[in-house]
Amino acid sequence: MKNHKMKNNTASNAMDNSHQGTESMNPSTNSNTSRSSSISRRARVATMALAVALTGGILQGCATQAPPPPPPPAIPTNWKPVNTRDTTPQAIPLAEEEALHKFQMLPTDVTLRSMLQRWADENGGELEWQYPSDLTLVRDLRDVKENNLNKALRVVRKVYADQFVRVRLFSSKKMLVTELPGRKAAMAKKRKAEEAAERAEEEREAREAAAEEKRLEEEEAAKARRAAEEAEKEKAEKAKKAEQAAAADAAAQREAEQARAAADAAEAAKAEANAAAKAKAEADQKVAAKPARPLEIW
Repeated sequence: MKNHKMKNNTASNAMDNSHQGTESMNPSTNSNTSRSSSISRRARVATMALAVALTGGILQGCATQAPPPPPPPAIPTNWKPVNTRDTTPQAIPLAEEEALHKFQMLPTDVTLRSMLQRWADENGGELEWQYPSDLTLVRDLRDVKENNLNKALRVVRKVYADQFVRVRLFSSKKMLVTELPGRKAAMAKKRKAEEAAERAEEEREAREAAAEEKRLEEEEAAKARRAAEEAEKEKAEKAKKAEQAAAADAAAQREAEQARAAADAAEAAKAEANAAAKAKAEADQKVAAKPARPLEIW
Protein backbone atom coordinates (compact mmCIF):
# COMPACT_ATOMS: atom_id res chain seq x y z
CA MET A 1 0.00 0.00 0.00
CA LYS A 2 2.82 2.44 0.90
CA ASN A 3 4.73 1.69 -2.32
CA HIS A 4 1.58 2.23 -4.37
CA LYS A 5 0.96 5.60 -2.67
CA MET A 6 4.57 6.66 -3.23
CA LYS A 7 4.31 5.74 -6.92
CA ASN A 8 1.12 7.75 -7.27
CA ASN A 9 2.72 10.76 -5.56
CA THR A 10 5.74 10.53 -7.79
CA ALA A 11 3.59 10.37 -10.91
CA SER A 12 1.50 13.33 -9.79
CA ASN A 13 4.62 15.35 -9.03
CA ALA A 14 6.00 14.52 -12.43
CA MET A 15 2.77 15.58 -14.13
CA ASP A 16 2.76 18.86 -12.13
CA ASN A 17 6.34 19.53 -13.10
CA SER A 18 5.57 18.83 -16.73
CA HIS A 19 2.56 21.13 -16.62
CA GLN A 20 4.62 23.84 -14.97
CA GLY A 21 7.29 23.48 -17.55
CA THR A 22 4.79 23.66 -20.34
CA GLU A 23 3.13 26.72 -18.86
CA SER A 24 6.43 28.45 -18.53
CA MET A 25 7.27 27.65 -22.11
CA ASN A 26 3.88 28.83 -23.65
CA PRO A 27 1.94 31.39 -21.58
CA SER A 28 -1.06 31.69 -23.96
CA THR A 29 -1.49 28.00 -24.20
CA ASN A 30 -1.31 27.72 -20.42
CA SER A 31 -4.11 30.21 -19.92
CA ASN A 32 -6.44 28.40 -22.33
CA THR A 33 -5.63 25.08 -20.81
CA SER A 34 -6.20 26.32 -17.27
CA ARG A 35 -9.58 27.80 -18.28
CA SER A 36 -10.76 24.58 -19.90
CA SER A 37 -9.48 22.51 -16.97
CA SER A 38 -11.37 24.70 -14.48
CA ILE A 39 -14.57 24.30 -16.52
CA SER A 40 -14.12 20.55 -16.69
CA ARG A 41 -13.44 20.44 -12.93
CA ARG A 42 -16.64 22.38 -12.27
CA ALA A 43 -18.59 20.01 -14.51
CA ARG A 44 -17.10 17.00 -12.75
CA VAL A 45 -17.87 18.49 -9.35
CA ALA A 46 -21.48 19.26 -10.40
CA THR A 47 -21.90 15.75 -11.81
CA MET A 48 -20.50 14.19 -8.63
CA ALA A 49 -22.76 16.37 -6.45
CA LEU A 50 -25.77 15.39 -8.51
CA ALA A 51 -24.83 11.71 -8.31
CA VAL A 52 -24.30 11.98 -4.52
CA ALA A 53 -27.69 13.71 -4.12
CA LEU A 54 -29.48 11.11 -6.21
CA THR A 55 -27.78 8.26 -4.36
CA GLY A 56 -28.64 9.78 -0.99
CA GLY A 57 -32.25 10.28 -2.06
CA ILE A 58 -32.53 6.68 -3.25
CA LEU A 59 -30.95 5.36 -0.06
CA GLN A 60 -33.20 7.51 2.09
CA GLY A 61 -36.24 6.37 0.15
CA CYS A 62 -35.25 2.72 0.63
CA ALA A 63 -34.48 3.16 4.32
CA THR A 64 -37.70 5.05 5.11
CA GLN A 65 -40.69 2.72 5.46
CA ALA A 66 -44.17 3.76 4.48
CA PRO A 67 -46.53 4.31 7.42
CA PRO A 68 -48.92 1.37 8.13
CA PRO A 69 -52.41 1.69 6.71
CA PRO A 70 -55.13 2.71 9.14
CA PRO A 71 -57.13 -0.15 10.70
CA PRO A 72 -60.49 -0.96 9.10
CA PRO A 73 -63.53 0.47 10.81
CA ALA A 74 -65.22 -1.75 13.38
CA ILE A 75 -68.35 -3.40 11.96
CA PRO A 76 -71.05 -4.15 14.54
CA THR A 77 -72.19 -7.76 14.84
CA ASN A 78 -75.61 -7.16 16.44
CA TRP A 79 -77.39 -6.79 13.14
CA LYS A 80 -81.11 -7.29 13.12
CA PRO A 81 -83.34 -7.97 10.12
CA VAL A 82 -85.41 -5.05 8.96
CA ASN A 83 -89.20 -5.10 8.69
CA THR A 84 -89.64 -8.54 10.30
CA ARG A 85 -92.01 -9.38 13.11
CA ASP A 86 -92.82 -12.53 15.09
CA THR A 87 -96.03 -14.39 14.32
CA THR A 88 -96.90 -14.74 18.01
CA PRO A 89 -96.39 -12.19 20.79
CA GLN A 90 -93.60 -12.84 23.25
CA ALA A 91 -93.65 -11.79 26.89
CA ILE A 92 -90.92 -9.36 27.90
CA PRO A 93 -90.23 -9.13 31.66
CA LEU A 94 -90.58 -5.65 33.05
CA ALA A 95 -87.66 -4.03 34.80
CA GLU A 96 -89.76 -3.62 37.92
CA GLU A 97 -90.53 -7.35 37.99
CA GLU A 98 -86.90 -8.23 37.40
CA ALA A 99 -85.96 -6.19 40.44
CA LEU A 100 -88.51 -7.98 42.67
CA HIS A 101 -87.73 -11.00 44.80
CA LYS A 102 -88.13 -14.39 43.07
CA PHE A 103 -89.41 -17.56 44.63
CA GLN A 104 -87.23 -20.35 43.26
CA MET A 105 -85.42 -23.54 44.24
CA LEU A 106 -81.90 -23.02 45.61
CA PRO A 107 -79.03 -25.50 45.92
CA THR A 108 -79.35 -25.25 49.71
CA ASP A 109 -82.91 -26.64 49.62
CA VAL A 110 -82.96 -30.31 50.61
CA THR A 111 -86.65 -31.30 50.59
CA LEU A 112 -89.95 -29.80 49.54
CA ARG A 113 -90.81 -28.89 53.13
CA SER A 114 -87.55 -26.97 53.62
CA MET A 115 -88.06 -25.06 50.36
CA LEU A 116 -91.66 -24.13 51.23
CA GLN A 117 -90.57 -23.14 54.72
CA ARG A 118 -88.04 -20.73 53.20
CA TRP A 119 -90.66 -19.36 50.82
CA ALA A 120 -93.08 -18.77 53.72
CA ASP A 121 -90.35 -16.99 55.69
CA GLU A 122 -89.46 -14.81 52.70
CA ASN A 123 -93.15 -13.96 52.27
CA GLY A 124 -93.41 -12.96 55.91
CA GLY A 125 -95.70 -15.81 56.91
CA GLU A 126 -95.49 -19.31 58.38
CA LEU A 127 -95.70 -22.87 57.09
CA GLU A 128 -98.06 -25.50 58.51
CA TRP A 129 -97.14 -28.95 57.21
CA GLN A 130 -99.92 -31.55 57.56
CA TYR A 131 -98.88 -33.86 54.75
CA PRO A 132 -98.09 -37.40 56.05
CA SER A 133 -94.48 -37.35 54.80
CA ASP A 134 -91.81 -35.08 53.40
CA LEU A 135 -90.96 -35.21 49.68
CA THR A 136 -87.77 -34.89 47.69
CA LEU A 137 -87.19 -32.11 45.18
CA VAL A 138 -87.35 -32.84 41.43
CA ARG A 139 -85.86 -31.28 38.31
CA ASP A 140 -89.10 -29.64 37.18
CA LEU A 141 -88.79 -27.17 40.03
CA ARG A 142 -85.63 -25.64 38.53
CA ASP A 143 -87.76 -23.60 36.11
CA VAL A 144 -89.71 -21.95 38.93
CA LYS A 145 -88.63 -18.29 39.09
CA GLU A 146 -91.73 -16.31 39.95
CA ASN A 147 -92.21 -12.97 41.65
CA ASN A 148 -95.71 -14.05 42.64
CA LEU A 149 -95.82 -16.73 45.32
CA ASN A 150 -99.19 -18.04 44.13
CA LYS A 151 -97.77 -18.70 40.64
CA ALA A 152 -94.80 -20.53 42.15
CA LEU A 153 -97.12 -22.64 44.33
CA ARG A 154 -99.25 -23.43 41.26
CA VAL A 155 -96.19 -25.03 39.65
CA VAL A 156 -95.51 -26.97 42.87
CA ARG A 157 -99.08 -28.35 42.84
CA LYS A 158 -98.70 -29.39 39.20
CA VAL A 159 -95.34 -31.09 39.79
CA TYR A 160 -96.59 -33.02 42.86
CA ALA A 161 -100.06 -33.78 41.53
CA ASP A 162 -99.40 -37.55 41.49
CA GLN A 163 -98.57 -37.35 45.20
CA PHE A 164 -101.88 -35.54 45.96
CA VAL A 165 -100.09 -32.56 47.52
CA ARG A 166 -102.38 -29.64 48.31
CA VAL A 167 -100.75 -26.25 48.99
CA ARG A 168 -102.89 -23.30 50.04
CA LEU A 169 -101.90 -19.69 50.76
CA PHE A 170 -104.20 -17.65 52.99
CA SER A 171 -104.61 -13.91 53.23
CA SER A 172 -102.75 -14.00 56.52
CA LYS A 173 -99.70 -15.27 54.51
CA LYS A 174 -100.06 -18.64 56.17
CA MET A 175 -99.08 -21.57 53.94
CA LEU A 176 -100.87 -24.87 54.57
CA VAL A 177 -99.68 -28.15 53.01
CA THR A 178 -102.18 -31.03 53.27
CA GLU A 179 -103.19 -34.16 51.47
CA LEU A 180 -105.87 -34.04 48.81
CA PRO A 181 -108.96 -36.16 49.55
CA GLY A 182 -109.05 -39.49 47.78
CA ARG A 183 -105.34 -40.07 48.09
CA LYS A 184 -105.77 -43.29 50.03
CA ALA A 185 -108.23 -44.66 47.49
CA ALA A 186 -105.97 -43.56 44.68
CA MET A 187 -102.97 -45.11 46.42
CA ALA A 188 -104.91 -48.34 46.96
CA LYS A 189 -105.94 -48.32 43.32
CA LYS A 190 -102.37 -47.64 42.35
CA ARG A 191 -101.15 -50.48 44.53
CA LYS A 192 -103.74 -52.80 42.97
CA ALA A 193 -102.63 -51.71 39.53
CA GLU A 194 -99.02 -52.29 40.48
CA GLU A 195 -99.88 -55.71 41.92
CA ALA A 196 -101.80 -56.58 38.78
CA ALA A 197 -98.87 -55.42 36.71
CA GLU A 198 -96.52 -57.50 38.87
CA ARG A 199 -98.77 -60.56 38.46
CA ALA A 200 -98.94 -59.99 34.73
CA GLU A 201 -95.17 -59.67 34.66
CA GLU A 202 -94.81 -62.87 36.68
CA GLU A 203 -97.22 -64.68 34.37
CA ARG A 204 -95.35 -63.38 31.36
CA GLU A 205 -92.06 -64.53 32.85
CA ALA A 206 -93.64 -67.92 33.66
CA ARG A 207 -94.90 -68.23 30.08
CA GLU A 208 -91.50 -67.28 28.77
CA ALA A 209 -89.86 -69.80 31.11
CA ALA A 210 -92.29 -72.52 30.00
CA ALA A 211 -91.71 -71.64 26.38
CA GLU A 212 -87.96 -71.71 26.95
CA GLU A 213 -88.22 -75.04 28.74
CA LYS A 214 -90.34 -76.44 25.92
CA ARG A 215 -87.87 -75.16 23.40
CA LEU A 216 -85.02 -76.83 25.29
CA GLU A 217 -87.01 -80.07 25.50
CA GLU A 218 -87.69 -79.93 21.77
CA GLU A 219 -84.03 -79.30 21.12
CA GLU A 220 -83.10 -82.27 23.35
CA ALA A 221 -85.70 -84.46 21.59
CA ALA A 222 -84.37 -83.35 18.21
CA LYS A 223 -80.84 -84.14 19.35
CA ALA A 224 -82.02 -87.57 20.59
CA ARG A 225 -83.76 -88.23 17.27
CA ARG A 226 -80.69 -87.22 15.35
CA ALA A 227 -78.55 -89.45 17.59
CA ALA A 228 -80.96 -92.40 17.12
CA GLU A 229 -80.99 -91.84 13.37
CA GLU A 230 -77.22 -91.69 13.29
CA ALA A 231 -77.03 -94.86 15.45
CA GLU A 232 -79.51 -96.63 13.17
CA LYS A 233 -77.58 -95.53 10.14
CA GLU A 234 -74.34 -96.68 11.69
CA LYS A 235 -75.99 -100.02 12.61
CA ALA A 236 -77.25 -100.45 9.03
CA GLU A 237 -73.80 -99.68 7.71
CA LYS A 238 -72.28 -102.22 10.08
CA ALA A 239 -74.89 -104.85 9.06
CA LYS A 240 -74.20 -104.11 5.43
CA LYS A 241 -70.49 -104.46 5.99
CA ALA A 242 -71.12 -107.72 7.90
CA GLU A 243 -73.23 -109.04 5.02
CA GLN A 244 -70.56 -108.05 2.57
CA ALA A 245 -67.94 -109.79 4.74
CA ALA A 246 -70.14 -112.91 5.01
CA ALA A 247 -70.67 -112.95 1.26
CA ALA A 248 -66.95 -112.56 0.74
CA ASP A 249 -66.30 -115.43 3.17
CA ALA A 250 -68.87 -117.62 1.39
CA ALA A 251 -67.33 -116.83 -1.96
CA ALA A 252 -63.88 -117.59 -0.59
CA GLN A 253 -65.19 -120.83 0.89
CA ARG A 254 -66.79 -121.80 -2.42
CA GLU A 255 -63.59 -121.00 -4.21
CA ALA A 256 -61.67 -123.16 -1.70
CA GLU A 257 -64.13 -126.00 -2.14
CA GLN A 258 -63.88 -125.72 -5.91
CA ALA A 259 -60.10 -125.72 -5.59
CA ARG A 260 -60.22 -128.81 -3.36
CA ALA A 261 -62.62 -130.55 -5.78
CA ALA A 262 -60.35 -129.70 -8.67
CA ALA A 263 -57.38 -131.03 -6.74
CA ASP A 264 -59.28 -134.23 -5.88
CA ALA A 265 -60.29 -134.66 -9.49
CA ALA A 266 -56.72 -134.13 -10.58
CA GLU A 267 -55.55 -136.70 -8.02
CA ALA A 268 -58.21 -139.14 -9.19
CA ALA A 269 -57.26 -138.63 -12.82
CA LYS A 270 -53.63 -139.08 -11.91
CA ALA A 271 -54.45 -142.29 -10.03
CA GLU A 272 -56.49 -143.59 -12.95
CA ALA A 273 -53.66 -142.71 -15.32
CA ASN A 274 -51.19 -144.48 -13.09
CA ALA A 275 -53.47 -147.50 -12.82
CA ALA A 276 -53.94 -147.61 -16.57
CA ALA A 277 -50.23 -147.32 -17.12
CA LYS A 278 -49.60 -150.11 -14.61
CA ALA A 279 -52.20 -152.34 -16.21
CA LYS A 280 -50.72 -151.73 -19.62
CA ALA A 281 -47.26 -152.51 -18.34
CA GLU A 282 -48.47 -155.72 -16.77
CA ALA A 283 -50.24 -156.69 -19.98
CA ASP A 284 -47.12 -155.98 -21.94
CA GLN A 285 -45.11 -158.10 -19.57
CA LYS A 286 -47.56 -161.01 -19.92
CA VAL A 287 -47.43 -160.76 -23.65
CA ALA A 288 -43.69 -160.80 -23.61
CA ALA A 289 -43.51 -163.82 -21.27
CA LYS A 290 -45.96 -165.96 -23.31
CA PRO A 291 -44.07 -168.39 -25.75
CA ALA A 292 -44.52 -167.82 -29.38
CA ARG A 293 -46.70 -170.35 -31.30
CA PRO A 294 -45.07 -172.10 -34.19
CA LEU A 295 -46.13 -171.23 -37.61
CA GLU A 296 -48.29 -173.79 -39.31
CA ILE A 297 -47.55 -174.50 -42.88
CA TRP A 298 -50.41 -175.57 -45.04
